Amino acid sequence: MRRSTALIVGVFALTAALVLWPRDGLVGGGKTIWMTVWGMPFEDRLFRDEYARGFERERPDVRVEYGRFADVRLKYNAWHAQRRGPEVMRVEATWYIDMARRGLLEPLTPYLRDPQRGLSPERFEKIPEHLRRILEVDGEIYGLPQDTAVFGLLYNKDIFDAHNAANPDRPIAYPSERWTWDDFRRAARELTVRDANGRLERAGFGVALWAWPFLTLQAQAGGAPWSPDGLTCTVDDEGGVAALRLLRAMQREDRSFDPLLADYTSGMGPDILFGLGRVAMLMDGSWRVANIENNYPNLRFAVAPLPKGTRRAVVTGSIFWCISRHAKHKDEAWEMLRWLTDDPQAARYWDTMRLAPPANLAVIRGPGFRQTGGMLKDPADPSKGFEVPPMSADQFGDRAAWIEPTFVAGEDGSPAPGFLPMHELQGDLFAELASMLVSYLSPGSTQSPEAALRGVAERMNELVDRRRRAAGLPPVQRGEGLSR
Repeated sequence: MRRSTALIVGVFALTAALVLWPRDGLVGGGKTIWMTVWGMPFEDRLFRDEYARGFERERPDVRVEYGRFADVRLKYNAWHAQRRGPEVMRVEATWYIDMARRGLLEPLTPYLRDPQRGLSPERFEKIPEHLRRILEVDGEIYGLPQDTAVFGLLYNKDIFDAHNAANPDRPIAYPSERWTWDDFRRAARELTVRDANGRLERAGFGVALWAWPFLTLQAQAGGAPWSPDGLTCTVDDEGGVAALRLLRAMQREDRSFDPLLADYTSGMGPDILFGLGRVAMLMDGSWRVANIENNYPNLRFAVAPLPKGTRRAVVTGSIFWCISRHAKHKDEAWEMLRWLTDDPQAARYWDTMRLAPPANLAVIRGPGFRQTGGMLKDPADPSKGFEVPPMSADQFGDRAAWIEPTFVAGEDGSPAPGFLPMHELQGDLFAELASMLVSYLSPGSTQSPEAALRGVAERMNELVDRRRRAAGLPPVQRGEGLSR
């Protein structure tokens, strides 16, 4: 972006922020707090009509002014520059560390530890362990997680059944948490169909080329994207190399995976092709399940936990509820955060949206998780169908049973496989990985996995050092000739 254009965008964001800032002051002797989110218009029916209005019923002395913005991150930054901020902020996990360190977020640790209004150890431990581990930034906690989106393996049951009927001598069982990379490769290879000229009619496996598939496979091979101190990008470790080798082997040796089918911009992304029966297995997130049900109501599909490499690992995401450092009514904001993440509201999130399980193990393990009511397109006219379809108890085994193993330790004592990659430069790393995957898996590429990943690591390490220079710190000493 040219400097003049960036200046115009920044001025516009600041102007919009000033115009859209809610009225301050008292309402009927009470206080007005502001709740800000992003999302689709239909999500207002949960966040505004149930959460904002519901908290007002809990606290009649508080009015919740609600705002949904597509560019909410820009607004958070603009408001911070004006020393303003919402009481209740919906924050993407990839923004969390950066916003905390730049002073946008109010530390919640004093509230959490308050003996009267804090969270009891039992309540705090309802948050999945992998999320509890990453909440603390430089000794403080700045948010409470709302959800924990999970990566899984969607598969077409009809394709598996048809293969087994035609090939009784080499049947393929449905995917399960016992699957290894070898099982996965074999199934994808067997379920791929090409015509007499070698053209792909049905891919055994599909996935969009972005950061999550790589980070999942790297972790399953024993790697990690960052050093423990966060100062060195280590995507080029042995786990990262193993991840790229697997993808290229499935692409070029097995010919079961075609990256050209992984481009959402074409209008025929892997999720659409899966819905049309042209992809047998799809690696995608929990948010995809209800969407596929809506768009392909006759598709017989299920979801399984991801195959494992040398260890179990499942990448997850999360959205946090936070308080602005500049919010006027922080006590009321904390009360709303506690209320939003309590069992009834967490259960309502899953029952209504079914995009991601709530960050609440009591709800995930409870009876309410096993069937959902969904969300009608028009509550006044049920004949118009569902925006988010319901899930019956009979559907639970195919649609959601795969989620809970993400949070369960192994019988051998291994930790639960769920992990959330967190770093203040995580957004930059996501962009670098997506670009690298497209280049590395392009049909004519001869780049080695080591070289592809070394380039990403070097660029990320330069960003780390650039931030250190801006803070008056020396560059990190990573060893001669090494990117890490």
